[in-house]
Amino acid sequence: FNKKSKAYTFEFSLDTKQLADGPQVIWFLAHDSLNTQGMYSFLLFVDNTVPEVKIVSPAETDTVNGIFAITGYAKDTVGLKALSWTCGKQSGTLDLIPGNPFFTFNCDMHEENAKTVEIVISATDTAGNMTKAVRKQPFNQEQDEPIISLFSPSSDNVSDGQLTLLGFASDDDAVAEVDYFIDTQSAKNKK
Repeated sequence: FNKKSKAYTFEFSLDTKQLADGPQVIWFLAHDSLNTQGMYSFLLFVDNTVPEVKIVSPAETDTVNGIFAITGYAKDTVGLKALSWTCGKQSGTLDLIPGNPFFTFNCDMHEENAKTVEIVISATDTAGNMTKAVRKQPFNQEQDEPIISLFSPSSDNVSDGQLTLLGFASDDDAVAEVDYFIDTQSAKNKK
């Protein structure tokens, strides 16, 4: 009993692991010696569950190269406080948009030459519970090289005059230009 404030102090231990995640109302009921009752309620948000995090794309068996997008989702029953990522030697944070659990970001691995790249998505909820989605993604830098196909002239063609070179160049990152060389001559550029 506190004589100055004329109030009794009380203390209860509450194991929130026994409660469902989400909003819970705690009711307090006080009785005096004349059997009068006073009531008080307190809204408590219980969050004992770690957030759910999943990498949706690329698929676990997909081999990635160069610049590739990582897509997934992170959600929690009460709410997220932070969402971050690591891809190889790169890292960053992702903006949280209320009501939208999905995320996408690009990972630039042009300077890497490993067999796999580690992707880590870390999510922390408002209660401080943290979880990570970790994936070792197959990686092949050679698949990032542009592909060139020549269809004219044919391989058995013998030329004695003007010659037109026709072909296709393709790449998932878009072809910027095509250069050609004849033996030891300088590069000639044709887009």
